[in-house]
Amino acid sequence: MKPRKFEHIGLMVSDLDKSIKFYTEVMGLTLTSRQPRDGGVELVFLRLGEWELELVGGTSGHVEGDARLNHLAFTVDDIETTKAHIRSHVPDVEFSPEVDLWDGLRCVFFRGPSGERLELFERPINNN
Repeated sequence: MKPRKFEHIGLMVSDLDKSIKFYTEVMGLTLTSRQPRDGGVELVFLRLGEWELELVGGTSGHVEGDARLNHLAFTVDDIETTKAHIRSHVPDVEFSPEVDLWDGLRCVFFRGPSGERLELFERPINNN
């Protein structure tokens, strides 16, 4: 048996409200659910197409040895336009140098509101 699809990606965040605002207002995800849990943990689910991001707020949900996550990658139509949009909401954001990969693919990295590593990934029109 193999999995049918990715269910969601969980990301531990230090400021849940700030992260919700960033992922909804800046990155365009839709808030679908906010659930308080035992021990001060709160779970928030955000959707982008078929993809779902779970934000985990509250330090008691952290288990020693858990990784926050290496990075989240977002496919965008144009890296420069997307960078300008993000800068309009987060003026002090710092982007890594853009990297040209293979077959016209490009990417750039930056940090989200809890220090999480985010990637903008641009595919040529004919390579979607």
